[in-house]
Amino acid sequence: MDWCARPDKGLLAPDLVLFLDIDPEVAQKREGYGEEVYERVDFQRRVRDGFRRLSDRSWQVVDAARSIDEIHEEMLKHATACLRTLARDSLQYI
Repeated sequence: MDWCARPDKGLLAPDLVLFLDIDPEVAQKREGYGEEVYERVDFQRRVRDGFRRLSDRSWQVVDAARSIDEIHEEMLKHATACLRTLARDSLQYI
């Protein structure tokens, strides 16, 4: 895990990370699943667990098992809230 996180060391922390999370068993039921070499449930489970271990307080987990419209709405909500916080915080320096 340290190897995965190492390239980000010393860089500015992100204001927001949106992690689209879906259970690999659910993803497997989607059309076209398995066409890519890495689309294997066991591998996807390990990748998902790895991302969860890398997460920090800047991450917002979005349930990607829902409809595209629901996912979009939640992502927009998180992005808007982040931008409002950044705008409010930047006013302190004016």
